[in-house]
Amino acid sequence: MTTHKLRRFILPILLTILILLSVVLSMYIWLNPSRYEHESKVSTTSSNSSLTTRTIDDIYLPTQLIHTNSQGGQSLLINKNVSLVSQFSEQLRKWDARSISKVRITSAKSYRALLNGTDSYVLNFPDSITVSMFNTVFKQHLSNFRSSEFSRIVIPVNDTNHIYFLNDDHHEIYSVRLKKKSLSSLKKFWQSTRSNGLLSR
Repeated sequence: MTTHKLRRFILPILLTILILLSVVLSMYIWLNPSRYEHESKVSTTSSNSSLTTRTIDDIYLPTQLIHTNSQGGQSLLINKNVSLVSQFSEQLRKWDARSISKVRITSAKSYRALLNGTDSYVLNFPDSITVSMFNTVFKQHLSNFRSSEFSRIVIPVNDTNHIYFLNDDHHEIYSVRLKKKSLSSLKKFWQSTRSNGLLSR
C-alpha cells in the first residue's frame, strides 16, 4: 500500500474519532450541567479570592519614605526588617486631620521649595490618590476637595500643625491642618534601628 493510499485510509478514521469524542464531551456537559457549572464557579471563586484578599491599604498605601535633613540632603529610608513606610502610615492614622485648603503656588520653583524643604519627610505613592481615598486608608474625615488628587505627602518636622498633599502633574499643593501631630514615637523607633544598624539609606 502506497503512502498516499495509507494517508487516504487513516485520515477519515482520525476525523471520525475526533467527531465522536466531541459528541461524547458535548453530551457529558449537556447531561451534567450542574457539575460543569460547579467546577466553573470553583475556578472563578479561587481566582477572585486572591484579588479580594488584597485590602484597600495594599493598593493605596505609599511605597517610599524620603528624608530631607537640615542641610537639604535627601535620603531614601529603608529598613530590611521593618517597613518604615508602614510605621509612618500607622502614625498618620493616629493624627486628627481637621481641615484642608489649597495653597496658592506662583511657580514651579516654589512648589519644589516645599517638596524639598529641610527637616521634612515625604511619603511617595506609586500613583495618584484622591482626598477621599486618603480618608478611607488613613481613617480621616476631610470634607473638602474630596476628588482632588495628589501623589506625595510632605511632613515637616518642625511644623506641628500641618502636612501637605502635593500633585506633581499640576503643581498643586493642599495644606492639611492637624491636631495630635507628633513624631516622637517615630523618632524613638528610628533611633533604635540606627543603634542596631538596621537603617540604611
